[in-house]
Amino acid sequence: MLRKIKRNPKRFVLYVWLHFVKLNKEAKKLLLIPTYVTVFIIIFALSLAIDKGFNKLTLNEVGDFFAGFAGVIAFLWIIVTVLLQNRDLNLQYQEIKDLKVASVSQARSLLSAEVFKALEYVNQQFSQKYEYLEARRECVDQELKDFMVKYPSDRSPQTLFKAKLDIGEVWGYFKKQDVKTLYLEIDDIKEDFDYEAYLKLQTINYQIGLALGAIDAIAVNVSSEIENQIWQNILTMEQQLMIEWYRDFSPILKHMEKSVIEAIVKYEIGSSFNRQFIKAFSSQDNND
Repeated sequence: MLRKIKRNPKRFVLYVWLHFVKLNKEAKKLLLIPTYVTVFIIIFALSLAIDKGFNKLTLNEVGDFFAGFAGVIAFLWIIVTVLLQNRDLNLQYQEIKDLKVASVSQARSLLSAEVFKALEYVNQQFSQKYEYLEARRECVDQELKDFMVKYPSDRSPQTLFKAKLDIGEVWGYFKKQDVKTLYLEIDDIKEDFDYEAYLKLQTINYQIGLALGAIDAIAVNVSSEIENQIWQNILTMEQQLMIEWYRDFSPILKHMEKSVIEAIVKYEIGSSFNRQFIKAFSSQDNND
């Protein structure tokens, strides 16, 4: 080894220099700079000791001399240790933060997959129940058309049929002339309505209830996280079937049917048998 160095010292110096540069590039600045400072302090201390006559000092003076420089070096590396710990904590915090972002992203992916699967199930169920729901809608529409023919109002005959709007004809037939409220109470019901009109109202309510029950059964076990997306899809399909108004009018029509039943008994509408049956049926519902 020594022979190789003596034979080509420049090459050896170049080799050492390249390794030194490589070490500096790979080393972290937080360790590299304090190391250079420590080396500088040691060299400065040795040069100062030689200059002041180190061999002439007593053991106590030598100890004090090195203790002073050792204290400076120790303080320097305490600071470096604190900085290294702080950096490691920041790295750990960043890793935890990245892990949290990854977890949220994964959760969203899983939620998206769940939504897609649920929407696929909803679409499949709607396809299977489409004919059933269409039949319920046709029954409601036909009852409503028959109602408007049998109990005409000031509605123009040239007006195109639209169930969402024409359902108001049923409400308008049963209410007293000066009543404006949607939810009719018994005192809001006129006294001279036809019993058959009540039967048509009952049929309309029954068919609407069947349709809504079939639709609601699709979303029974849907989780709360994806409930909004599923119901948006269901409402879109209800619009395609032109039955989206069922949900808005069903509570009004049910309340009106209850008030009409009370009015049948109070105003003695229809036959005595029908009134007795309705009265008994109403009493059973109240007890339930």
